Amino acid sequence: MTDRSDQGRNILIFIGIITIAFNLRPAITSVGPIIGDIQHELQFNTSTVSLLTTLPLLAFSSISPFAPFFAKKWGIERVIFCGLTLIGLGVFMRSTNFIFILFLGTFMIGLGIGICNVLLPSLVKAQFPLKIGLITGIYTLAMGVFAGFAPGISGTLSSNGIAWKTSLLIWVIPILLACLLWIPFIKKTPKKTLFLSFHSLHCLGRE
Repeated sequence: MTDRSDQGRNILIFIGIITIAFNLRPAITSVGPIIGDIQHELQFNTSTVSLLTTLPLLAFSSISPFAPFFAKKWGIERVIFCGLTLIGLGVFMRSTNFIFILFLGTFMIGLGIGICNVLLPSLVKAQFPLKIGLITGIYTLAMGVFAGFAPGISGTLSSNGIAWKTSLLIWVIPILLACLLWIPFIKKTPKKTLFLSFHSLHCLGRE
């Protein structure tokens, strides 16, 4: 019964990993095709637009070194959920005419992506030690697929008269789905999983 329960949990974690991977690029790549609409409506100059597109990268680089520490202190599953939440809140906040909130939301998106990017490989090592290459390849493919879809979808919506805010806001939907799927894993993280996660994080740091 225990083996069957562990197998079911691993399947759910695999699905959760894939849904997280779906959300690690669209919030950024969806901006490109409609950046002109944003610039025109908000009267941004070239420097301001450049800052808007650079903020997620700055956030990513600032949070990445601390993600393993957060995971060790609070549990890798909980911190990944926090990363997803940051992405979702950022997408929601970014869809506004209030410039400060727009930039804050964009920065939060970068923070959330940075956390999940760093911790997903460790989670894969902890949960699927015999299938690291396979699982990593699958979730990397998932990231690439949605990274390619996002500009086309948001760009198409915008070109058909949909406001740029709505074209960006739609990406909160898959984030909500990923959060819902991940909730069971933050309620109670087994000690064994935490130990494996910490060991995996330590090995990742040595690499």
